[in-house]
Parts: sequence; C-alpha cells; structure tokens
Amino acid sequence: MKSLLIGFLLCGVAIAQSKSTRIFLDTADPSQPSTVTIGYLAPSHGEQIRMLNQYCPNIQITDDPQKAELILRWESKTWQQTSWSGHQQEFTLYSLDKDVLGSGAAHHIKNAAKDICKLIQSKATAPPSQAAVSH
Repeated sequence: MKSLLIGFLLCGVAIAQSKSTRIFLDTADPSQPSTVTIGYLAPSHGEQIRMLNQYCPNIQITDDPQKAELILRWESKTWQQTSWSGHQQEFTLYSLDKDVLGSGAAHHIKNAAKDICKLIQSKATAPPSQAAVSH
C-alpha cells in the first residue's frame, strides 16, 4: 500500500514538473546596478526571480534563452525615472520568434509578478493558434 502511494506521489511530481513553462527573464539593463533615489532602490534581477518563484509555481526560470519557451522582459524603474507615468514595473512577454504576447505595468513588484503569472498561464494554456495573439 505504501509503495502504491509513493508511486502516485512520484507520478504527480513528474506530471507537475512536465507542465512547467520555461521562462528566460531579461532585465532592462542587467549590467547596470540598481539606482538609488530618494529612499527607493529599484528591485534587482534576483528580486524579480524571487517574486516569480513565489507567485508562479508552475514556471521554471532559466538563464539560457535557447532553452526557454517564452522570454520575459521586465523593467524596474524608480519614481524619478517614471514620474511622468507612475509605473515602476513594466513587463513584456515574447515568444521565441520575438512576437509580443502581452505586456503590462504595475506600481509594486508583487503585483507585477502576479500579473506576469496570469499572462504566462494564459499563453501557456492557450491553443497554439491563439498563443501568438497580442493583447
């Protein structure tokens, strides 16, 4: 009985891992350190990865763009850089063919991560003919 239960658990883990979408996270300018402005430090590449891991359990982040299924470009800007628009977190999701699949913006990194997860999930579950449609 125990071996049967363990077998089901292992199958569930294997199925859950096979459903994950591989994402390459491209930050706006990873060579530049985050800028400090009056009391605000723009989130780093590592913090973006941490937020995505927390809010998107069904994705796998890779550092190799050739192994990715989708490319995410995520810009974290300070208020000084965006005082004209008010958005601090801007993101765009691309297919491997560089087609825009969707984009958005949020004031907080947590909200951006949640919106990105919804966008990735909608594109990962969409039929292939609809996956390339821009929003």
